[in-house]
Amino acid sequence: MSDKVSGAIERAPAQISGAVTGKVVTISGNIVGGGSGPAYRGPYEVTPTSETQVLPTTGKRMTADVVVNPIPSNYGMITWDGSKLTVS
Repeated sequence: MSDKVSGAIERAPAQISGAVTGKVVTISGNIVGGGSGPAYRGPYEVTPTSETQVLPTTGKRMTADVVVNPIPSNYGMITWDGSKLTVS
């Protein structure tokens, strides 16, 4: 008896459905492109600043990972020793 996987992948909303017959079957993978929201067209890369930054991604389809860059080296360092605050 051979293992057999059958079914369908639907785009919106993204689902995997079907039937599996046989002894042991492993199904793995990613669904890409599903969803019914509009595509996100904003930046996918941000650099920390002193202000709050919001990427308006709620309800949107993302096409890549968001990259958060390191804190720029020209930012000052703040230390607190329990009695003195130092900004350098």
